[in-house]
Amino acid sequence: MDWNTLADSYELYLLSSNKARSTTRTYMNALRQFIKTEPNDDHLRQSVQRFLAGELAAHKPATVSIWYRSIQQFFKWADREAEIQPNPMSGLTAPIVPLDPPDVIPLDQIRRLLASCEGTDFRNRRDLAIIRLLVDTGMRRNELTMMTTASVDLRAREVIVMGKNRRNRTLSIGVKTTAALDAYLRSRRRHLHHELPDLWISHMGKMTASGIYQVVRDRGETIGIEGLYPHQLRHTFAHEWLVNDGSETNLMSLAGWQSSQMLRRYGASAAQARALEAHKKLALGDRI
Repeated sequence: MDWNTLADSYELYLLSSNKARSTTRTYMNALRQFIKTEPNDDHLRQSVQRFLAGELAAHKPATVSIWYRSIQQFFKWADREAEIQPNPMSGLTAPIVPLDPPDVIPLDQIRRLLASCEGTDFRNRRDLAIIRLLVDTGMRRNELTMMTTASVDLRAREVIVMGKNRRNRTLSIGVKTTAALDAYLRSRRRHLHHELPDLWISHMGKMTASGIYQVVRDRGETIGIEGLYPHQLRHTFAHEWLVNDGSETNLMSLAGWQSSQMLRRYGASAAQARALEAHKKLALGDRI
């Protein structure tokens, strides 16, 4: 079987289906990695199992679970196209992923992070708006990166982001985040690249996802947090929402989750925090 030619056809299918670029990239990376193992055409099921076992020995179960679902989608397509029949992954189950609570940043550190952006110059105003948006809405880094100036409605205190599978959703923002965005937009009007439609700009032009990552990392380092990354602010938003008894249904909508898998992960973290607080209130050891 000419696996590389088949992979090219599958990639064309993904592109024609208007899949998100990140999804297409993930699917194809997993497929290319599987092809590198030189699968046995006569024993494809065993080849898939061997591939997954090898990946589990080298990577976290959560990563291998993503790759499992990625090549699973390929074989479903190949089955429909009558290229590979029967589907060798039919009946296989995804690797069990331990419920590992996400990294959450304490609110006192979030306040220090925001304080590191004090100042009226362009960079401080931009970084403050970026960090406040990430914390206030829990949006993904790529969603933030793709925002345009038309994405912001200061009067309504709302922003629009494009999530996975090109689904738009509207997010509410607080008064402080609105003020930070307003201050940034005023500074932005005097910037060299102010005519760009992209919301986030630097001296190089449009900011990339890597640029957003560097803003968060560098601000974290200024207050002694090594390796801080944007998704941790999303973790913190979801955790705080659940700890404060926010609706799980509303959180799924706000976070742009189509599956309850991520909700269960964050729910475990919040449940532990609630249990600890309840134990402190009970204070049984202090009452006997």
